[in-house]
Amino acid sequence: MIASKSFAEKLQVEYENDCGVKFGVVTPDLIVDVVRNGVFGNQSLESEEAQRQANAIIAWLVEVEVLDGSGKVNENFDPKDELSVEIPEEFRRLKDEILDVCAGVRAKNHLPPVENFVLNKRHEARFKSKEFESLWKSIRSRTRYSVEFDSPTVVKMVKERLENVQLSPTILKPKIVLEMSKLQYTQSGIEPKGASLRERGVSKLARIS
Repeated sequence: MIASKSFAEKLQVEYENDCGVKFGVVTPDLIVDVVRNGVFGNQSLESEEAQRQANAIIAWLVEVEVLDGSGKVNENFDPKDELSVEIPEEFRRLKDEILDVCAGVRAKNHLPPVENFVLNKRHEARFKSKEFESLWKSIRSRTRYSVEFDSPTVVKMVKERLENVQLSPTILKPKIVLEMSKLQYTQSGIEPKGASLRERGVSKLARIS
């Protein structure tokens, strides 16, 4: 899917305003949650201290280019890559969980701007080269075949095949399958939730003119 930058940005802003989330952005609240309630968090921390630690961690994430200045996760970020600067010692126990949060928040199904796409151009010099001429001479020849068959014999063979229950494919009645799901808004984007399938038989097929 390709969308203009202005259209994609406008649509994203509308969803963010309606749902109260920032897609692809690591907010201080997310890091505070790790600092307090993570696997190695400390729930006894005061709000001011938890906020201080979260700000320090975010500053480190910006320094190692996991985040940009606005808190958006770098599209090329990979939690398995080695980072140029090690996380401060006091937060080392939280490193893996913090990087996992960044990986989870990273925008999914990103729509690249249309200006990123470049049309392929024909390289005339290659088509005029001796190598291509040699290749074309070897593949340009065509072989034509003709087939003759007796229609009554073919009809008879097909009829016998269809009447054979063991050999003929099972032909099911036409039906309409509906898939329904709710939209779930997360920091990483919009995802379907709780998909359900419904099947409805079709007694008559509408003719499309």
